Amino acid sequence: MSGHGSFIPILLISATAFLIPLIFSRFKRLQVPCVVGEIVVGMVLGKAGFNWVPQSGAIDFLQFLGFLFLIFMSGMEIDITGISTSLKGVNRRNFMRKPIVVASLIFLSTLLLALASGYGIRLLQPSVKPIILALLLSTSALGIVFPIIKERDEVSTPLGQVAILSAVLADFGILTLFTVALAGYQGKPMSQLLLIFVLFVIAIIIFFAGRGVAEIHWIHRLFEPLAHSTPQIKVRGAVLLMFAFVVLTELAHFEVLLGAFIAGALVGEFAGDEHSALRVKLDALGYGFFIPFFIIMIGVRLDITPLLQPRAILLMVSILVFAVAVKVLPAMLLTHGWLGWRKSTALGFLISNRVSLLVAASQLAYESHLIAEDVNAGLILTAVVTATVCPVIYTRLMGNPRERRSRVFVVGAGRIGRALARRLSLHGIHTFLVDKDPEQFRKVVDSPSITLVSGDGTQPQTYAIYPPAREDIFVAVTGDDQVNMTAASMAREQFQCSRAIARDNNPDNSPKFKAMGIVPMQLKNSAALTLENLIMRPTIINLLTDAIGRREPVELAVHNPMLDGLPIRELSARGDALFIVIRRGDEFVVPHGEEPLRINDHVLMLCTSQERIRLEEAFSDLAVHGLQEA
Repeated sequence: MSGHGSFIPILLISATAFLIPLIFSRFKRLQVPCVVGEIVVGMVLGKAGFNWVPQSGAIDFLQFLGFLFLIFMSGMEIDITGISTSLKGVNRRNFMRKPIVVASLIFLSTLLLALASGYGIRLLQPSVKPIILALLLSTSALGIVFPIIKERDEVSTPLGQVAILSAVLADFGILTLFTVALAGYQGKPMSQLLLIFVLFVIAIIIFFAGRGVAEIHWIHRLFEPLAHSTPQIKVRGAVLLMFAFVVLTELAHFEVLLGAFIAGALVGEFAGDEHSALRVKLDALGYGFFIPFFIIMIGVRLDITPLLQPRAILLMVSILVFAVAVKVLPAMLLTHGWLGWRKSTALGFLISNRVSLLVAASQLAYESHLIAEDVNAGLILTAVVTATVCPVIYTRLMGNPRERRSRVFVVGAGRIGRALARRLSLHGIHTFLVDKDPEQFRKVVDSPSITLVSGDGTQPQTYAIYPPAREDIFVAVTGDDQVNMTAASMAREQFQCSRAIARDNNPDNSPKFKAMGIVPMQLKNSAALTLENLIMRPTIINLLTDAIGRREPVELAVHNPMLDGLPIRELSARGDALFIVIRRGDEFVVPHGEEPLRINDHVLMLCTSQERIRLEEAFSDLAVHGLQEA
């Protein structure tokens, strides 16, 4: 074993990969991805700094595997089923309010602006190929966009949906176009480019075949015992699929990044939701070992001396300005009428994040002699700057998510509406009570959490001053079913409210309500159910009705893998919260001190608002997505 060379460079990079997340965890408020620190420290260790990392075949191999895993993990972020679902229900009336439509238009607009930017940058660097630069400037960073949206609980909002789909289209679309462009510049014949189509056909066949195989019980029984024991058969299968597509693209004489990306998208569909055991294991394998080698080595081998000339500094600044402008301008122009100028600007800066894909693609373009060294350095530094600054700008524009709790709009200031508004105000929930009869407002209890809106609750102009948002809840409780249905339907169609509830006085109307996405509330059944619970389960009713201001029942899901297997008594964030029951799949577990928490557990507890906040943070999936910031 004497020919392996020194392990000191590998030790140095491993130490960097270990220390950077620990250091950055102390500065969470800055919201700077760890990948930025890894690139910067790599620059200090490499050519731009002390030059402590020599050339090594072992490091080259680990860097290449890190590159493959980075593209593979990016592919896993693609939700194929979610994209196909979002295409349903598009019509002329809601065309410009469908996230998939808006995201597609942003993507196309970004490409056109980036192409114009490429020709502009060519004035400073004549060797620039505008098409290649346009594709590089159109990239995004789903691995940063999704964790930010998820952490702020904005996944289901219009802004969150457009941001995620824009990043998905940028990742998938640009990788495909970039592969075709590389093949074109490398002089591959058009007949060979058709092999990309064959690659996608193979992927589609595997996608549907995999769905069918997953439903065969004997295969499920064969794989499950081997999935969580020493063989780790699902992890091995995922790696096998990645290398299979890498080999296919290699045999077709294309760059292997497209094959790794397609394999990641397939594994993402087969792996289940974002908290599945397979995803967590692949995250650990990729982001815990291979990917840091690639990211750090990018910084190590980055030579910034070409950027020290005045002309090169102007080039880098131009690349940075164009990189932000091609994302922010389309987002503002296409969504300001829907989201407002502040949110549309925030959306533009959010999708301007670029790290992993831009760094990988830029490095590949440089190695293929399609961009000059100063352009490559400028693009990598642009990725570092946007990943550092853009999340901060987005957060500043959007504000604190905890300060934007869902509001409730109640149409009908009768006895039910007034009582509901009073109860919600005791919880600190801002309630808008809408009625066209001003006399009803005289009976409303005075509260800073209740805003009175005079007007017809079925007309959009009534809400001109206080327009409902996607995250708000709309309730119609008048005595007229048609009014309730019209108002709730308007809330769903016009304002895209997350939930619309309507009083249903005639049970025959319930199917109509449900078909329109409205939750019907039948007074007779609700009253009977309440009386039944008062007779059979009085303690629960008292708990639900009298808990205001003290401990309240709360249900939270465990998504933090660091808590998997942790006994409840060792959970420091619990405080005095009382854990009542744990729903684990189809089972219900009565917890005790030694009961371990498991991923995807749903815990019903009694706690104060302060304890709820601490437990939400402890249970959150921030630990998972913190890894994915690379």
